[in-house]
Amino acid sequence: MLHRPIFAPLAFLVANLMVAVPALAGPPACTCTHLESLQQEYRNAIYLEGFMRQMAEVLKAEEQRLRNLKLTSNADPDGNLDIQSTVLAMRDRYVAQKMRLPFPKVKGYMGPDEVTMPHGSCQQPETQLKAMVAGAPCDAIADATAAHELMHRDLCRAMGAHAYWSRLPSVMTLEEAERYRAQAANLKSEIGRVLERSELRLHGEWHYTITGPDVEISYSNIFESDNLSRLLQGSEILSFFGQGKHTAALERMKAADMTCTSDSVISNDFRVTVQTDGLSFDLDYEAGEQKFGMTVQCKSPYGEGFGMSLPIEGAGIGSGRLASSQPLVVGDNVVANDWVDGVRAIIEGGGMRLTGDPRTVLSLTCNRS
Repeated sequence: MLHRPIFAPLAFLVANLMVAVPALAGPPACTCTHLESLQQEYRNAIYLEGFMRQMAEVLKAEEQRLRNLKLTSNADPDGNLDIQSTVLAMRDRYVAQKMRLPFPKVKGYMGPDEVTMPHGSCQQPETQLKAMVAGAPCDAIADATAAHELMHRDLCRAMGAHAYWSRLPSVMTLEEAERYRAQAANLKSEIGRVLERSELRLHGEWHYTITGPDVEISYSNIFESDNLSRLLQGSEILSFFGQGKHTAALERMKAADMTCTSDSVISNDFRVTVQTDGLSFDLDYEAGEQKFGMTVQCKSPYGEGFGMSLPIEGAGIGSGRLASSQPLVVGDNVVANDWVDGVRAIIEGGGMRLTGDPRTVLSLTCNRS
């Protein structure tokens, strides 16, 4: 829980987020190994911007109420209250009662609890600023929080310390919201940069069996994309695109008393698009033209055999969305198998049964600086 009010510097919010551990060295460059820390800082900044804007409206209404009382002959004792100090006290209570940060302790932060800017001053202790920067998990987080603090100091110097600290609490709160808006934008940009320099691939396998009266067919599927490349689109959503190959092979087939095998495969190209806000992702799969036909050799228990060419589609993975709003993490992002339900419904609707679930993975690998 944060007990100090806002507006000292990031003392109030960023630096108070984590446990204080003295930092002795500057932070390393951000890579996708720092994705979790970047995401946590980003979530906090988004939350804090919204919280500040909402609180500013509450404070503004109270400022207006007190102002109106002073302009009337109303005997309400609140008309004698000082607007500045009364609303500041209200702000402190509001923060204590309502603020709930998504991540009170950001992973890897080892800086001080707070960075102060004394009331009436435009200065912040250099030792605290340096410790805040050195204690950040990586350099872009340090840059974002340092820029936040610098904007406070620059505005204070431009206005003059007296004018800066004499502003209404609602106005000060809106300034804080703007600082967090800019901080979130910087962090999101860095998330996009580290993702662009990582390996992002779709891969997986699906082994399934279709059974029915006097028939059992087992397929093996493998699908693998190349490394997805970032598309240059709007800043709100990061888009990555890639292509790959999907192959399906008949492992075995039993029909009546015949056992069948095949040494041929069915293949098709596919396209995959990943859209992410840096926190979660949507995954869309678009199948290319499939090559039908498979050569099958069958034998009976009596040694008799024959070959045939069957128009078997086999792959069973059509176009569509494979994942929606799934958290994005470093490593294997295992995609849920909900998309199999459509294939299963078609097969079971024909009186057959499908067993076997795919393992579909969007892998995020940190192998590029």
